[in-house]
Amino acid sequence: MSLAAFIMNNSMKEFVTNLRYKIEIKINSLESTENDSLIRINQIINCLVDSLKQLKIFIVNYEFKNQEEEILFFKELKPQIYSLLLFYVRLYKIEEKRPASNKVSEDIYISHEIKQLDKTFTNSLDFYNYYRTGDSSSDYKYFVRKNYDRSLDKDPLSFEKDYMFSTSYDYEVANIIANDLLKAYLISELNIVSNAACNNLISLIANKQMKWTDSKVSLVEFVYGLHSCGSINHGNVELKDLIMCFETLFNIELGDFYRAFLEIRERKKSRTQYIERMRDALITRMDDFDK
Repeated sequence: MSLAAFIMNNSMKEFVTNLRYKIEIKINSLESTENDSLIRINQIINCLVDSLKQLKIFIVNYEFKNQEEEILFFKELKPQIYSLLLFYVRLYKIEEKRPASNKVSEDIYISHEIKQLDKTFTNSLDFYNYYRTGDSSSDYKYFVRKNYDRSLDKDPLSFEKDYMFSTSYDYEVANIIANDLLKAYLISELNIVSNAACNNLISLIANKQMKWTDSKVSLVEFVYGLHSCGSINHGNVELKDLIMCFETLFNIELGDFYRAFLEIRERKKSRTQYIERMRDALITRMDDFDK
């Protein structure tokens, strides 16, 4: 069957539906058979590029029945597929740089990526709000090809676009959907990593049975020192929360830590006995290495 005959015998919506079904089958197959995440993501990207090429050939040769059908395609149908490509391209970059050293590093990395996503739409906030609220008053301007305005197009590759397959904002809709998918993925991964990090800590405490074997006052002095230096979260942490962390880690109850601090403050000879003892022990250790 010729391309022209195929297009005549298939509605636009039917073609897109069948194409999306084939994409889902391929992605599910790769998800279940390819264990290497980067290889799998790259294969999915290639599949989506091929699918978009097929979609482009169909649309360039297809005559929309009316403006409403054209808006439907560029506002809903094309972005559903294009968003998958954007999602997997961004996912590849994230997974490529994802630290594998430990769960804490992964937690920090994924949390940072989520924060970056939240800053994405500051340059196109008006359209973002337009789309999120379900407004359609300007659809004729945003999603009809004859009204394409290069100055409105945020796609980095807009200079290469075929204007028979593009409108001013179909990329931006795909961009919003892709970032929603990416944020959901990252939040899911963050929960997995955070739970693993928590379990590792619990296991460490339970198996190693780490206990503070110096005096309670010494630990209070140490924690107050950390808090005073702003060494944890750049100082953005409550002292009581820091105390609780060390109590949990070292299986100890410090009780009224503020009273212990007052005792430290009232010392006659040296207020920082433990910190000075720790400093001297560390210097001795380094001197021993030099011998």
